[in-house]
Amino acid sequence: MDQEDQGSSGLPPSDDPASLDRRVVRRSRPAEPAPALVTPEPVGPAPDPRPVPWRRPDGDAPPDGAPHRLRDLSPTARIVALAIIALLALPFVVGLVRLDRQGWVLNSDDALLGLRSLDVLGGDPPLIGQPSTSETAGGGVRTYHPGPIEMWAFAPLVRVLGGWGMVIGASMGNLAAVLTAVFVAYRRTGPAGGLVAAGLAALLLRSVGTYVLADPVSSNLWGLGFVAVAALVWAVLDGDHRLLLLLAVWASWAAQQHLAALAPTAWLVVVAVLAVAVRLVLHGDRPRDLAPLRWLGGAAAVGLVLWAPVLFQQVTGEEGNLTAIVTYAGVEGRTTQGLDGAFDIAVHSIEPVPVLFRTDVLGHDLASDPGLLATIGVGLVLLIALAVVAAPGVSRRARLLTATGLALLPAGLFNASNIPDTVELFRINLHRWVWPFSTLVVVGIVWAAADLAARRAGADGPVTVARTRAADLLAGRGAVAATALIAVLVLVGAVPVGPDDRPRDPYSTQVTRAVLTAVRDDMGDADRVLLIPGGAAAELSVVPAMTFALEHDGIAVDVPRRLEPYFGDRATDGDWDAAYVVTASESEIPASPGLPVADLLVDGRLEATVAALSDQLRGVSASVNTTGELELADLTPLQLLGVRLTVREMGDDPVKALLDPRVTQLLAIGGIDGVSVDPEVLDRHRTLQHEDRQVWLSRRIVVLRIELGEVDAILERQEVGVR
Repeated sequence: MDQEDQGSSGLPPSDDPASLDRRVVRRSRPAEPAPALVTPEPVGPAPDPRPVPWRRPDGDAPPDGAPHRLRDLSPTARIVALAIIALLALPFVVGLVRLDRQGWVLNSDDALLGLRSLDVLGGDPPLIGQPSTSETAGGGVRTYHPGPIEMWAFAPLVRVLGGWGMVIGASMGNLAAVLTAVFVAYRRTGPAGGLVAAGLAALLLRSVGTYVLADPVSSNLWGLGFVAVAALVWAVLDGDHRLLLLLAVWASWAAQQHLAALAPTAWLVVVAVLAVAVRLVLHGDRPRDLAPLRWLGGAAAVGLVLWAPVLFQQVTGEEGNLTAIVTYAGVEGRTTQGLDGAFDIAVHSIEPVPVLFRTDVLGHDLASDPGLLATIGVGLVLLIALAVVAAPGVSRRARLLTATGLALLPAGLFNASNIPDTVELFRINLHRWVWPFSTLVVVGIVWAAADLAARRAGADGPVTVARTRAADLLAGRGAVAATALIAVLVLVGAVPVGPDDRPRDPYSTQVTRAVLTAVRDDMGDADRVLLIPGGAAAELSVVPAMTFALEHDGIAVDVPRRLEPYFGDRATDGDWDAAYVVTASESEIPASPGLPVADLLVDGRLEATVAALSDQLRGVSASVNTTGELELADLTPLQLLGVRLTVREMGDDPVKALLDPRVTQLLAIGGIDGVSVDPEVLDRHRTLQHEDRQVWLSRRIVVLRIELGEVDAILERQEVGVR
C-alpha cells in the first residue's frame, strides 16, 4: 500500500487509533436533520423539456459567449442550412443566365481586368491594380488601385473559361462574401440569428441587383466583400479571435479592389486590432488569454502573403503605388465635395428608408441635398445609436453591432469627402460603404430596443416571453417558415429587371461581337496583330474586348505604347501579320488610309432607316433656312457652325447628318432647304434615335485594315493628338 493511502501512523485507516477515536466521536454525535434545499425561482419562461430540433440529440447548447458550430446542427437543421445557401445563390445564377441570354461578351474595364488575369499565368503577372482616374482629378498624380488580388484569384477561371471566368469568379466571390456574413451571425448568435441574417442578406442582394452580383469591375466587386469585413469585425470585437484569419482574407480582398475601398476597410481592421490589443493588455496576465495573440499573428501572416505583390512593387518599382496613393490624398487644390457632401451621403443612406430596402440606388440619389428635416432626423438616429452603445440594459452583442456601424462612419465620411467634385461623385460604386453602415446602425438600434423592452417588462413579461418563444421558433419548427420567407424575398429581388440587373454597356456587346466577327474573318491565319483605337468607345470598350478575345484564342495582340498602363506589356514591336485601326465617333469618321473591314452603327435598328434616308439625301445641295436658324438659336456659335457644315455636306455624307439628332430635328420641322425625305421613315428613324443607343457617346464604329508601312505614320499622328 502506498504511503498516501495510510493514516497518520503508517497503518491502514481502519487500524489507526486516531481514526478509531474520530469514528467513535462521529458516531456518538446526535443525528442532525438535513437542511432543507431551497430551489431558486426560475428566471424567465420555463424551459421547454422537448428536444431542440436544430441541435443534435447528443449535443449541448454552447455556453454563453462560445461560438455556435455547424457540426452542432441536427440533420434536419443542416438541410435547412443547405436550402438557405441555395436560395442565396439563386440571384447569382439568375444574373449569369441573363447575361447569357443577352449575348454578353467581356468588354470595357472588365476586358482589361480579364486581360491582366491572363497575364498572371502568362509570365507578366500584375503587381498592383488597374490605373485609377486620380490623374484627371487635379494634382497630376497617377495612382493605381491598390492590388491585383482579383486578377490573381480569377486567373485559372479566365484561362479555362475566357470572359465567363470573370463573371463566374465575381459571382463566386460575392456569394462567398454574403455567406461569410451569414455564417458570422450564426456563429455569434445561433440559428435564430443566422436566419435573421439570411433574411437581411436576401434584402441586400435585392438592393444590389443581379448584374452587379456578377460584375467583375473592381469598383463594384469590393462592395459585398466589405459587408463580410464589417460582420467579421463585429465578431472580433465580441471576442471571436479565430475569425481574425477570415478577416485578413476579406479585408485584403476588399481593400485591394479600388481606392474607394481602401480607407473604410483599413480603418475597420485598425478598430479590430485595437480591440484585441486592449483585451490583451487588460487580461494578458493569464496564459490562456494570450491566445488572441496567436490568431493575430496568423492573420498578419495571411495578410502579408495576400499583399506580397503590392509590397514587392512598392519596394522595387520606380515609384511605389502605396506612396503615390498617400501623395494623392495629400495633394492640395483638388476640387472635392468636402465633408458637407459626405454627410449628405450618410443621411441618404438611412432616410427615407435604409438603402438595404431600396433598389436601383444611384449616386445621384445619395449625393443630392437631403434637406434640413432629414438631416436632423438622421442626426437623432446617430445620437440614439451612441446611446445604445453605452446603454447598460442592452445586450453586449447589440451594443457591439451598433458600435461597428458607428466606427465605420468616420472612415466613410473621409472617403466620401475626398471624392472629386466631378462625374465621379455620382458613381454609386464609390459609395458601397453605406450599405453596411446604415444596416448595422439600424439593426443594432432595433435589437437594443427589443432588449430594453424585455428588461422593462421583466423576466416573465410578455415581451420577454414573446421574444424567447420567437427565438425558439426560429431555431426549431419555425425555421421552415423562415426559410420560406427568405425564398419569397429572394424571388422578389431576382425576378424584376431594373437598371442594376442590366449590363452597364448593353449596346457595346452587340457592336463588339460584330466587330470581332468581321476582324476574325479578315485576319485569316495571322498570329500577331496590331490594334490601334481611335475615339472613346474604341479605346475604352471595343478594343479591350477585341484584345482579350483574340489573346484568349492564342493570338498575340499589340496596342500603342500609350495604352501600356491599361493593357499591360503589349506595346508595339513592329512584328505583325496584320494591323487594324478601330475608330469610333458620334457620326463622322475621319479619313484614314486602309481597306474597310466593318462599318457599324451602335444601334443596329437604325441601319434600315439610315439606308433608306441616305438614298433620298445623297447628292442634294442643302442649307439651313430661317425656320432652322430659329430652332438652333440656343446653340453656341461653335455648335451652330458644326450643324451648318453637316447640313451643307449632307449630299456627300448623309450618314453623318442622319446620326446627328439636331439635323434630323431640322428635317422634321422643315428647317432645311433643298431636301425632301419620306416623313414616315423619318419619324421611325427619330423615334429610334430618341432612345440614344450609344457607347461612350459614340454611335458609329469603323474598322480599317491598314498596310504595315502606314503604321508608324498613324501612330505618330495619334501620339501628337494625345499630347
